[in-house]
Amino acid sequence: MVLMFFITKLRRRRNISLMAGMAFALLLIFSTTTAYFHKKSILDHTEGIIVSEQADVLLSPLDKAAVSFELHEGAKVKLLDQNENWLQIEVSGNSGWVEKENVWEI
Repeated sequence: MVLMFFITKLRRRRNISLMAGMAFALLLIFSTTTAYFHKKSILDHTEGIIVSEQADVLLSPLDKAAVSFELHEGAKVKLLDQNENWLQIEVSGNSGWVEKENVWEI
């Protein structure tokens, strides 16, 4: 469209090529923005399900940390942060750390 705009001498064709180029640029911006947000929604895991029969939720991401509370299989949790083998979760206002192997991210 840009090439047609510069090559042609007719004013009508120049206007058409300019409008078509602008429409194409707007369509490109819209589709790129939509694709970005769609990809982000697919890759962002903000919730999880406890998959082990019983999972201890610890106060810190260490094996020797004190147990804050326990969750059972099927409990839905909100994922806040992650650290190597640990996920920080929140359930009903209570937060703590649980091992990644005990949670399936959704």
